Amino acid sequence: MRTIFSYTSTSVEQWNNFTTEVDDSLRVYLDKQYHTNFDFSSLSLDRMWHALKAAILSAAIETLPFQKVSNTHRHSYSPELTKLIAINKFLD
Repeated sequence: MRTIFSYTSTSVEQWNNFTTEVDDSLRVYLDKQYHTNFDFSSLSLDRMWHALKAAILSAAIETLPFQKVSNTHRHSYSPELTKLIAINKFLD
């Protein structure tokens, strides 16, 4: 099963809740992993990337409308979004 988020039916309030949840989650991660006075250049990019992805996914599940679909479901994306998805897969 895959999770598909419905951005087109997301309200302004849901989007604001999502961004607040991501910010809070990242703040908690940074407070737990690093001192309050840290230099971003000393952070591991790999760890920060995974923390960001986890924060985004967990916040999205909590705040945005979504549906579960079978693995055979194919969604058509705009060319711009297709390019972003390919870049994300490459970076992973």
